[in-house]
Amino acid sequence: MFQSTGGMVLASFSPQNIDRLVTVYRACLRSRRDLVIDLYTAAIVRATGKKTIPQVDWDHVRVYLPKSQKLNVLRKKAFERTDAVKSHRIYADELRERKDELVMLFRGSMARELEQIDCLEGARLLWSMWPGYLRERSGEALNSFLDGHGIDMEIHHSSGHAHIPDLLRLVEALEPTRVVPIHSFAGDRFEEFFPRVDRKHDGDWWQV
Repeated sequence: MFQSTGGMVLASFSPQNIDRLVTVYRACLRSRRDLVIDLYTAAIVRATGKKTIPQVDWDHVRVYLPKSQKLNVLRKKAFERTDAVKSHRIYADELRERKDELVMLFRGSMARELEQIDCLEGARLLWSMWPGYLRERSGEALNSFLDGHGIDMEIHHSSGHAHIPDLLRLVEALEPTRVVPIHSFAGDRFEEFFPRVDRKHDGDWWQV
């Protein structure tokens, strides 16, 4: 996909998914593109403390600050965060001029900003999250934006959810006093597999 895209590749996935970030970076190297991350992602990879994970000072890694992150830095006067990536930043002019050489971590909130920069000609979106998000209001707005700019989307998602045998091993190792199902469409089935299940309803407050 990276090699066949004529413009910028917009990559939508959680930067907390480190494995996916590494995979995208490797794809950038193979396709001779630079990976553009934001300040939040830069903080995450720095916090890992692992030299095997792409850092801002690596070759073919650049940092772009969306307006929302700039305002946050100004509001909190957290200038040490921007100083840490100063020599690796990329700005609007370069995004526009080198759009066919870049893969950019993308959130829907950045859409209008990139539209104003005028760097979306020939772009394609790589969606690597749960497809169900695209049926929510924010996903519908994103689809409308993509359609309006003739941007195709490709969905490549590999679930990061653990399988039941792995969860069982975790419960056996931790021996918790209770198991509370979260982030699941099958919370009513947990008692079939796990001991001491204490199911809570959405919105309930409970003491941990």
